[in-house]
Amino acid sequence: MAVDLFLKIDGITDSRQAALDIVDKTGVGMAPGTAFGEGGLPFLRACFLRNPAHIADAAERLSQYVKAL
Repeated sequence: MAVDLFLKIDGITDSRQAALDIVDKTGVGMAPGTAFGEGGLPFLRACFLRNPAHIADAAERLSQYVKAL
């Protein structure tokens, strides 16, 4: 079972590069939307089938990343 969400973040046009940058800067792994076809270019995929405390921590780190864009 997977619980995923596709996210589009303003200012991000290349999800592959963004996924690499996010994991380098925050330690949060996200799948680039391009893994799901060309139409996924501006999207990132996040999986929520995790420990809720881990999700909250990742959300805080991602929030800081987005604010810095």
